[in-house]
Amino acid sequence: MEGYWSEILLFISKTVVILVVVVVLLLIFLAVVKGIVAAAVEAKNKKNNDDDMELRIENYGNLLSGEKEKLENSMIKALDDDVYEVFNKIKNKGESIRDESDRTRVDSKKLIQQGVELLNSFKRNNEEKQKKEAAKDSDGSNDSVQNNSAPENKVTDIDNGSENEKVESVKLIEKNSFSLSVNSDMSVSVTGNLMFIIDFDGSVTCDEVASLTRAVNLLVNELSEGDEVVIRLTSPGGTVNGYGLAAAQLDRLKRTGARLTIAVDQVAASGGYLMASVADKLIAAPFAYIGSIGVVMELPNFNRLMKKYDVDYEQITAGQYKRTVSTFGEITEEAREKCREELKQVHDIFKAHVSTYRPAVDIEKLATGEVWLASEAKKLGLVDDLMSSDEYIVNNMDNYAAVFNVSYVEKKKKNLVSKLLGTEAALKTFNRLINRLCSGFNVK
Repeated sequence: MEGYWSEILLFISKTVVILVVVVVLLLIFLAVVKGIVAAAVEAKNKKNNDDDMELRIENYGNLLSGEKEKLENSMIKALDDDVYEVFNKIKNKGESIRDESDRTRVDSKKLIQQGVELLNSFKRNNEEKQKKEAAKDSDGSNDSVQNNSAPENKVTDIDNGSENEKVESVKLIEKNSFSLSVNSDMSVSVTGNLMFIIDFDGSVTCDEVASLTRAVNLLVNELSEGDEVVIRLTSPGGTVNGYGLAAAQLDRLKRTGARLTIAVDQVAASGGYLMASVADKLIAAPFAYIGSIGVVMELPNFNRLMKKYDVDYEQITAGQYKRTVSTFGEITEEAREKCREELKQVHDIFKAHVSTYRPAVDIEKLATGEVWLASEAKKLGLVDDLMSSDEYIVNNMDNYAAVFNVSYVEKKKKNLVSKLLGTEAALKTFNRLINRLCSGFNVK
């Protein structure tokens, strides 16, 4: 009987050794694959740099102007397709007039006026058509139909030399308290309070902050007091620097004077709550996860296992704390203490951030890394109200002249070159996954 148990223990020991060896070999294999992927990506990038890349220096202000123009066009199209088509025709006319004035040195203001007249003419014809339809509906009572949106200034007829006042602007859209006008220089003026909706579905690496930054750059100079931005936020947290940058972008929106509302339907934890706490008003669905005001760093360490099989790991650094902890190196108590010190520093900054935007919160009590359902988080002061994002938007959209959803959607890739580029992106993703096996420094 004793020999039987000895054989079982021997078998278990061998199995454990084999598994350990397999794990070590797997790590080595992943390291090799990582090197191959990195080399392949670097080679492709180098080829692109040699064959397809060129130095480009652009005026950043022009880039932002281009984004603003896209916003204006999208707003018009979202409100009225017919008006959008006419607006583009008028704008193209204005651009051709500018080109003509550049070539002939003719008075550009006088020529641009022709483009505005086309727009005004369209508007007049449209109003006359509406008058006739209204008169027909009211049994021919034309006198009861009034034109409330006609421009105050008269139209200049350049061809016959009329001396009437020039049209400085024409209201293209006028609904409720919202109006959109085209000025004589073909610029666009918008009046009325607006609501803009931005969706943010954050990952661990917070790559989505790039799109958020573009949206903020687009809106920050267009917003004013009385406007509102609603961020529909979903995030379990992630990298400290990524979510710190995202929170800073939201603070830019807040400093415009517009109201910043953040709605959480599922989760805003850790870095997600770092962002959410910036809001003027923070709402959440009752069963959304809220909180996790804490910091974590985690990684496996194979140093003792490697020593057992006489595997050396060399790590050469300059600077006492260049590498405190690593996957394969020996972790000393001094290194652990230094790492804890760094985590505590990040945690203190996290707590100060939340306290700045939500001073009523008992931060020392709640900054434990715990997560609560929103129904409990409201009692603790971490959220302001319980409702879904859709409920909030539907209940408040009548308070605004117009409501727009702002998003950047990646174009679908269909051709062979795009598929190859997609493969490269997959390789980069795989490369990042391998990196995550080795180290992590995430806000949680």
